[in-house]
Amino acid sequence: MLITLILVKGCYSNTHQIKGLTKARLSTSECKLIKHPLGASCIPLQPQRIIPLDQTMMPALLALDLKPIAATQPKMAGSIIPKLGRKGEGIVSLGKDSQPNIGKMVQLKPDLILGFVISDKEYKLFSQIAPTIRFNYIQTAWKDALLRIAKITDKSGQAQKILEQYQQRIQELPAVVNNQLAKTTVSISRFYAGKQVSELRTKYSFPDSLLTEVGIRLPEI
Repeated sequence: MLITLILVKGCYSNTHQIKGLTKARLSTSECKLIKHPLGASCIPLQPQRIIPLDQTMMPALLALDLKPIAATQPKMAGSIIPKLGRKGEGIVSLGKDSQPNIGKMVQLKPDLILGFVISDKEYKLFSQIAPTIRFNYIQTAWKDALLRIAKITDKSGQAQKILEQYQQRIQELPAVVNNQLAKTTVSISRFYAGKQVSELRTKYSFPDSLLTEVGIRLPEI
């Protein structure tokens, strides 16, 4: 409830800017209609000013040569932007994903907002700033998420090449794995600095699904 109130307050403080953006977008931009879990959004044919509301999308966007203009960071983890090196230069931080800086979003004039976790109320708010699309995301179905993002941003050909290169690498690695890790079982955990919280990854998580593909054994849970 508190998050919603903060978001709405931020939206109202920029009401005139948001209305101006909406009018300009509808009158000057060609767009294509994209259906998604929260409805349908008409987005630019080739969006250039993208804001992802989930850090999970960052690697996919950068792999597709779509550098976000801004991004949020998870509540319990730090921003991924400094870890990206030169690829992260110029990407504006919008603060925590639970309370993004609405004023900054308006000022940056995005032409597309993407997210895996967007509520109905947030969708209505963000849609006043730019066309907004929510994706359903399953960690082990990251390839489908990549292809979906690529399709709406007119990067399908590039995504296919990325997956072909990945698959070629996957086919090469089992020989190495069988020779060096045949008797090894690997488990992955995630720890948060300063937090008494840890996560034990399973075969249904993104990293463990990669290990499974190359033939590395996981512990039975």
